[in-house]
Amino acid sequence: MNVFKLQAVEDFKQRLGAQLGIPEADAAGLDRTVAGAKACGITSERDVARMAGIMHSQAGTVDINLLPKAAQNVLLARGVPPEEKLNRLETLLANKSRGGGSATPAGRFLPLPMTYTVRDGDCIVSIAYEFGFFPDKIWNLPDNENLQLLRKDMHVLNPGDSVYIPEREQKEESRPTDAKHRFRLKGVPVKIRIQFQYFEKPRPKLGYTIRFQDCEEHGTTDDGGWLEHFIPPGLRVCFVTLDDGSQYRLALGALKPVSEAAGVQDRLTALGYYAGPDSGQFDAPTKQALLKFQASHQLDATGEVDDKTRELLVSMAGA
Repeated sequence: MNVFKLQAVEDFKQRLGAQLGIPEADAAGLDRTVAGAKACGITSERDVARMAGIMHSQAGTVDINLLPKAAQNVLLARGVPPEEKLNRLETLLANKSRGGGSATPAGRFLPLPMTYTVRDGDCIVSIAYEFGFFPDKIWNLPDNENLQLLRKDMHVLNPGDSVYIPEREQKEESRPTDAKHRFRLKGVPVKIRIQFQYFEKPRPKLGYTIRFQDCEEHGTTDDGGWLEHFIPPGLRVCFVTLDDGSQYRLALGALKPVSEAAGVQDRLTALGYYAGPDSGQFDAPTKQALLKFQASHQLDATGEVDDKTRELLVSMAGA
C-alpha cells in the first residue's frame, strides 16, 4: 500500500467516515486518527483504515486521544512494526470490551474493495468472518483464482499471500412487522476437527475439555479419535485438556502450506518427528526428521521432500 499523498487524504477520510457511519459534523476525530497514526509510524491506507476500524468497533471512538492510556502506549511503542502494533491494539481493546460475547470484527468497518495481506494465523474462514462474508464467496472469487490454485485448501494460507476482498452487497428480507423473526448467520459457528493419536494410533472415546474466550465446554472423541467441536469463526487459539491430564494449546490457522518448508516442519512436529525451531528452512535438523519419517513409512529415505512424502504428511497431519 502506498503512503498517503496529500491530495488523497481528504478523499480517504470521507470514504472511511462513510464506511464507519460517522457524520461529517463529527469527523474531527478522523483528522486526529490520521494525524495520530502518522505519529505512530502507521502510514499506509490499509493500516490506518484497520486502526480506525479497531478503535470504532471495540472502543467506540476514532479519536486516538480518547483511547485508554494502555492502548495509546501500544501505538506509540518504538521499534514495533505497524502490523504488530495493530494486532496488539486489537487484542487489548477486545479484552477490555468483551462482556459475554466478542466485539464486532474491526474488518467490518474497513473501506472495500481491498487486497488483504495474509497474517500468521489467518485462513479464508477467519478473513471472511472479519470482513462479513461467507468463506466460499471469498475463496471462489475470480480475483482469488491464483491463490486457490496455489494453496488448494482455504484453511491453509501462508503469511504474505494476497486475498481480494470485494465490496459488500446489501441483502433485504421481507417479513411481517407484527411478528418475531429469527435470523441465523450461515457458517457461524464453525467446526474444529482434530484427531488425537498415540504412536500414530487413534485415541477413541477420550473425554476432553475445550476452553476458548470465556467458554469452557466438554466432549468425547469419536471412534476414530476425532474431536469435533463448534467454535467462533474468528478464533485464533483454544486450549484442550484430555481426561488423562495432557494439555494442548491449539493455534488455529497457524498451519502453513505443505509446499513451504515451514509447513513441512509443522507437520513433522505434530507427528513427533521434529523438535527443532520453526526455521522455515530445509536445514539439517529438518532433513534428519524427514529421513526418520520416510524410513518409518516405507518411503525412499532421502531427507528430501517429494510428492509422496508431502501427500503422506498431509494425510496424517492435515491440510
